[in-house]
Amino acid sequence: MIKPPQIEGIEKAKSEGNKGRKTKLIEGGKEEQRMKAIIEVYKQGKPINDIQTPFKVGTGTIYRLLEPKLNVKLR
Repeated sequence: MIKPPQIEGIEKAKSEGNKGRKTKLIEGGKEEQRMKAIIEVYKQGKPINDIQTPFKVGTGTIYRLLEPKLNVKLR
């Protein structure tokens, strides 16, 4: 059961254009630059746990980025 304050918040978010989901790392534009930066930092030898905080992504996202792009066995 959704409470009235939650309903108000959901309606406000919808009116502002938010769908309630995180943005995906997609190709093209700002997100592609971010994706390339994550890969570059990993290539420099930085551990995945140290990469996720500044880029605000989870470890699963990093692994999904690295696996096809680098074709590398991950540590």
